[in-house]
Amino acid sequence: MDGKKKRQQNKKFWIAAKRLATSIGVSTNNATYIENDSDSNDSPDKCTNLIDTLGSGQGMFVEDEAPHSTETSEGGDETDDKTWNMIDEDPVVSSDSLSSDEERNTCITSDLVSWINKHHIKHNAADDLLKLLKEHGNNTLPLSARTLLKTDKNVLTKEKSGMSYIYLGLDKSLVRNFEKYPSETRKSTPKIEVSLNVDGLPLFKSSNTCMWPVLCAIMIHPVTVFPVALTFGKSKPCNLDFLNDTIRELNHILQHGILYEESTIRVSLKCIVCDAPARAMIKATKLYSGYYGCDRCTQRGAWYGRLTYQEIDNLVLRTNLLR
Repeated sequence: MDGKKKRQQNKKFWIAAKRLATSIGVSTNNATYIENDSDSNDSPDKCTNLIDTLGSGQGMFVEDEAPHSTETSEGGDETDDKTWNMIDEDPVVSSDSLSSDEERNTCITSDLVSWINKHHIKHNAADDLLKLLKEHGNNTLPLSARTLLKTDKNVLTKEKSGMSYIYLGLDKSLVRNFEKYPSETRKSTPKIEVSLNVDGLPLFKSSNTCMWPVLCAIMIHPVTVFPVALTFGKSKPCNLDFLNDTIRELNHILQHGILYEESTIRVSLKCIVCDAPARAMIKATKLYSGYYGCDRCTQRGAWYGRLTYQEIDNLVLRTNLLR
């Protein structure tokens, strides 16, 4: 509650207290009628206690610490009657209504957060919506989507493969994204096929910083893609340690499935999608343009001019032991 509304509320309580004192015959000559437009420390509870005290007949008022000029004349009663009529038209705000307003504002905030997350609303669009709500009288909502969503400014990362690394989790993310499908689709799906993707993404044209995300896709129409792990640095990963968490949890899911609504859903890996440079890095092979550049066999190839041509005779297939 801002200062202006607080002063108006306190003023209404004190006017009601004075009216009650007049009706029960308590003298107000030595009482202070507080009508100060500045900030007051008097809470509504204090004013309510004063009204209860007057209603019990004790007739206690706050004595003047400094003399205040009070105008009393024959027309004072007429002025008071007009004041009481104004009070009757504008009733005093109770604490119950204030608490209900706070609950309503809390519901609006939580509903907005759910709506933004459900429909993937961009933050600049959410900022414009919050400004419109502010202009139309809703002063309780923040002006920034980051404040509304309570977005963390600092994210704890680890150091892996020479880059900043954060693991988001495969099992929980898979269940959370599977819940977004219609109930009919979820009930009729005994097995989930997933695919993985690893690739490098340049973030800025002015620097060499890049991100190497590990993405997972649920192969159910429509296909849902979500991140599993994120790495960030000034070059590509120096080794494959950033894949260890994903591989460990993927092996567990492929063997035991995922638990959803007290039932186990089997999971299978359909494919791993990579471009040629990322595939060569993950398989620890030479790039396709060099000698031994084939990732399926061990042939050396022949170089003519600027190109290396792959041989097709007497091929020996690669295995996990022979790279």
